Amino acid sequence: MIPAPAYVGVDAPSTKIVNLSA
Repeated sequence: MIPAPAYVGVDAPSTKIVNLSA
């Protein structure tokens, strides 16, 4: 996954998964 902040989940589907994990 991309090491990006969870609040950037709207940027890409991959980061959105991180948002759900967080």
